[in-house]
Amino acid sequence: MLREKAEKVLQEDREWKKGTPTKLEKLDSFIKESQRVNTPSPNITLLYAIKLSDELRLPKGVYICVVELDKDFENIDSANFDSLRYYKKRLDLAFKNRY
Repeated sequence: MLREKAEKVLQEDREWKKGTPTKLEKLDSFIKESQRVNTPSPNITLLYAIKLSDELRLPKGVYICVVELDKDFENIDSANFDSLRYYKKRLDLAFKNRY
């Protein structure tokens, strides 16, 4: 589905142009859903000990990770991967540019 759409758009445009990605709504939805399910989160292993402003000391080698909660937790289907979740939401003209 995604490959066929990309091939069709590239065939129509004959090359990758600035506006080409705007024609790939389903690919955009797939990428957003992938990031919703597998949230990229910053993490680091401290290379040296640090002292925070509240006097908490973190020793060298401590692994720090920031976890993001799913913003869509009220959606009863949020546990399932739906590659077209945001594409379907954009079909409603009131939300066309929101998702």
